Amino acid sequence: MIKFLQSNRFSPLLRAFVRDEKGATTIEYGLIVALIAVTLIVTIAAIGEQLRDDVFGKVVSMMQSVISG
Repeated sequence: MIKFLQSNRFSPLLRAFVRDEKGATTIEYGLIVALIAVTLIVTIAAIGEQLRDDVFGKVVSMMQSVISG
């Protein structure tokens, strides 16, 4: 197997594979997108709870007061 890896026919392919950074760049961009997505999800979840409690809580209490008279 080692002889096959050192053969002249396979050597340029191996060098090209080692020098090719497209896959690494794609993985890096994927990690960045995943980090942004997690940050957005956490932020929206925190804001969503606050909106539910503040804004929608006021709407519900107003509707209850209108309904009850």
